[in-house]
Amino acid sequence: MACDRIILGERCEKLKDNPNQKYKIINHGRYPSVNPQNSDQFIFLGQTGLLKFDINMQQKDSIFNDSGMGFPKWHKDGIFIIPILNSFESKILAIKQDKNSIITIINSYPFCMNPTPSRLNKGFAFQSYYVQGQSTVRNIILSDLEGNCYDSLRHPLFTGVMDWGENNKIVLGGNRVLINVDVSTKIIDTLINLPTKHEVSGVSWIDENSFIWVNMYGYYKTNILLRKTDTLLKFCDNVYYSSLSYSPTSQKTLFTKIIRYKGCKDTIIEEYKIVRTNLDGSSEEEIKIN
Repeated sequence: MACDRIILGERCEKLKDNPNQKYKIINHGRYPSVNPQNSDQFIFLGQTGLLKFDINMQQKDSIFNDSGMGFPKWHKDGIFIIPILNSFESKILAIKQDKNSIITIINSYPFCMNPTPSRLNKGFAFQSYYVQGQSTVRNIILSDLEGNCYDSLRHPLFTGVMDWGENNKIVLGGNRVLINVDVSTKIIDTLINLPTKHEVSGVSWIDENSFIWVNMYGYYKTNILLRKTDTLLKFCDNVYYSSLSYSPTSQKTLFTKIIRYKGCKDTIIEEYKIVRTNLDGSSEEEIKIN
């Protein structure tokens, strides 16, 4: 382990990747999703699967483990929504907070992923896509927590992380664009076009007209009425934030922080940590998970 820390970087440096590059992952925790009722609790993916952590109690609980787990989400009704996507299956699970029941709520759609709870009702949305001829058909499906799908929207740019706010709008970031989808009117508005390799890795509404988002180059806030984006933080090649989860009660944001540095024999180490900041990105604190 000591050898892996020859060059430990919280400093900015350009790391050159080559075709035969070797990597090593050190996962202290990633993909946090905060409890909508308690900003000091969150779920995340750790080395042993889906875990829950209480910051005040310093208590960690194991919830579930399965290969292919994606970004988990904590629904306001106390349900954990987990996407599973691997070479064998594609499904979405609902796990009660007390772990007494694990239910497959979605498994009839091809390639279902990126579920996001609604802050407005008891439902959630997820993405599904399939290949038709020479094109890919991409949908956002709306469902209740029993897996009863009641509506859908279709657009070729529906891919990537998303968030369904109290304003009944879904903001979605993927394929180098940020899109605002009005669920009531089904109006789709392309807000921002991004350069290549600037894909969004986390997004969240913070009020009726504004959302925050992050990619490996920075952390931003966008107002949809003013069509104005402010840069809150800038990152460098080897130290940056990824997925995010915002708590309106504490006005703090959880991130996955990724630190890349050189290890032994030209191995690049990617270290994942969970950190919490103020809404504006100030006062970063690492969440030490025992």
